[in-house]
Amino acid sequence: MSSFLKDIVRKWNLENLVTMVVSDNASNIIAAIKLCNWRSLGCFAHSINLVVESGLKYKDVKSIIAKVKAIVQYFKQSSQALIRLNDNQVKGGHPILKLKQVCPTRWNSTYDMINRILKIKEPVLSTLAVINNDLNNITNYEWNILDHLCKLLKIFYDITNEISCEKFVSISKVLIFSKAMSNYVLVYCNDQSMPYEINSVANILHTKLQQRFNQFDDNDVVIQSTLLDPRFKKQGFVNDRKYEIAYESLSRKVQGISIGKDSQEPEINTPSVNLLDLKQFGKILIAK
Repeated sequence: MSSFLKDIVRKWNLENLVTMVVSDNASNIIAAIKLCNWRSLGCFAHSINLVVESGLKYKDVKSIIAKVKAIVQYFKQSSQALIRLNDNQVKGGHPILKLKQVCPTRWNSTYDMINRILKIKEPVLSTLAVINNDLNNITNYEWNILDHLCKLLKIFYDITNEISCEKFVSISKVLIFSKAMSNYVLVYCNDQSMPYEINSVANILHTKLQQRFNQFDDNDVVIQSTLLDPRFKKQGFVNDRKYEIAYESLSRKVQGISIGKDSQEPEINTPSVNLLDLKQFGKILIAK
């Protein structure tokens, strides 16, 4: 794999232009990138998905989700049941919505499934009561858990959609989003009014968030990207010390830039600029 990656980079004349490689979190691709002597960064959206999957494996919640899957699967396989469900939605004054099934390769699919069945809960239950009451086995307490779980997962859903963009650079948001998720989940961890199942899932999510994203505070590319984003700058850091470290690191990097005649950078038709001007521009760019 590393040989293949090197060949592709060489084919496109990018040997000296690879700053960092973003990939999924599979150990084989991470090892291949390391063998190429490139810096790597795990895909943020994929990491979020892995965090959520860990939380949903909690046995008491997993069993409830399995019941929802069975209901959705039944309506997917039975055209008669689906017609009856659509009729009940119309009779109840609801717009006709389709149930959504979990797809292991589609991020946020568990949230989509839970959110959708909650929206058409009454038509689903009334349909099952008539044609297949055996599947009507989710208790009121379990419906309450599903409702809280959907609200808990909402931030992961929103951030995954926000970070999964193709036309914009999003790395400057990583530091802020990881802290936002951690703080949001911590509220559920400490809320004693929640069902214990939700507290348990929240604790798992918080632990996994810390394990996967705490290292971003020490990742030069991530913290410098946050600092250079004019929307965030200092506000992107959890404390002044983290900000000062990022500021000093980026200042040293900018002041260490040198431009000489032997540079391999392609020539561009722009006004000449001396090294002093460039350093001064860097200081202004990251000014407090």
